[in-house]
Amino acid sequence: MTTCQPAVHPRPFLARAEEEAQRDEQLFGRWVMEVAAPGGTLEAPTLHDWEVRVWPVARLGDLTLEVRPLHGYLDETDLRAELRRQGYQVLGPVRVRRSD
Repeated sequence: MTTCQPAVHPRPFLARAEEEAQRDEQLFGRWVMEVAAPGGTLEAPTLHDWEVRVWPVARLGDLTLEVRPLHGYLDETDLRAELRRQGYQVLGPVRVRRSD
């Protein structure tokens, strides 16, 4: 008779991190875009009406941003305008993240 045991992740702390990352992916983000930062700095923009994640990796520019509005009335046009006011230039398309 063969018995089956549940698979155990070889590194439990990695399994927890993977679960948290997957859960976080579902919770965050509405738009993802690449930007050229003013002066080529790798500083994140300070957007008061937006929640922002920043990665210093981008194919086209200096940073990749993942952004969601804090107020329902804000849209992509408002986001682009705020970034422009702060000297950031959106490069390429703004991709919409869809919740699964």
